[in-house]
Amino acid sequence: HSVMNAESEQKKQLRLQVSEMTANVIASGMSLLGIRVPERM
Repeated sequence: HSVMNAESEQKKQLRLQVSEMTANVIASGMSLLGIRVPERM
């Protein structure tokens, strides 16, 4: 599903929030493993 081309603003915001939360979980997991990740790719 495309985030920026969502059918409604509500869906767009929801997808952005899910993406941000997913990034936070991945960063936390990598930190626990001692792996540094770039702020932006």
